[in-house]
Amino acid sequence: MNNFTTSKAWLEAHKLVLVTYRFLRVFPTEEQFSLKNQMQQAAVAITTNIAKGYATESVVDKMQLFMSASMSIIEFHNCLLISRDVGYLKTAYYDEISRQMMVVNKQIAGLIAAAKKEM
Repeated sequence: MNNFTTSKAWLEAHKLVLVTYRFLRVFPTEEQFSLKNQMQQAAVAITTNIAKGYATESVVDKMQLFMSASMSIIEFHNCLLISRDVGYLKTAYYDEISRQMMVVNKQIAGLIAAAKKEM
């Protein structure tokens, strides 16, 4: 089994999960099971799909998992924008999370490009 925890993409995505959980503590309690839950699931799905992509030997499966991670980051971004626009996030929180999200997005794009070369 590949050690995904040493991959830069997974490490950066893990940072995104941690910062997400940190800022979600300030969400209103009525958001506990809707937007908050969806953001947590999307953030965790990014790291999970990266980890699974490293674990598979099939290039097709690897590509599919990295694409799933990319789709999860789009879902996360959408939730992040909604959180900002409804006033759940202060600008500083939004900016911090957004910067980390962009780092992760670039890492995932690199994983997809590398998987395409293997095909």
